[in-house]
Amino acid sequence: MNVFADVAMTTSFLGVTLGLFDFLADAFKRQNHRLGRLQTALLTYVPPVIFAVFYPNGFIFALGYAAIFVAVLEVILPVLMVRKLRRSNSLTSPYRVKGNLAIHAMVLLCGVLLIAAQIYAQFNL
Repeated sequence: MNVFADVAMTTSFLGVTLGLFDFLADAFKRQNHRLGRLQTALLTYVPPVIFAVFYPNGFIFALGYAAIFVAVLEVILPVLMVRKLRRSNSLTSPYRVKGNLAIHAMVLLCGVLLIAAQIYAQFNL
């Protein structure tokens, strides 16, 4: 299990840092030569290392806040979009996912409870 967790974290880290590396290279217009790549690598890796050294539990803390945004984006917003579209006259598709106001309310309540639980957990560490 530890090997699986280590591989998952490593591949996740590599994927995120490669994307961030390219983003920073484009954003700061770093040249694609040795010095430009070194500057981009420093921009990519030094701030997280400094943060990890001075705040070791910061990653777990940041994941907690990310969970709040995920609950909003993946639970609450889709329910609100479905409610808005179903009340709209511009919806012309005959396809309709099963579910009524009660189910939407339960899903919305679950999203709000997830956020509340995460906020409670963040402030009671």
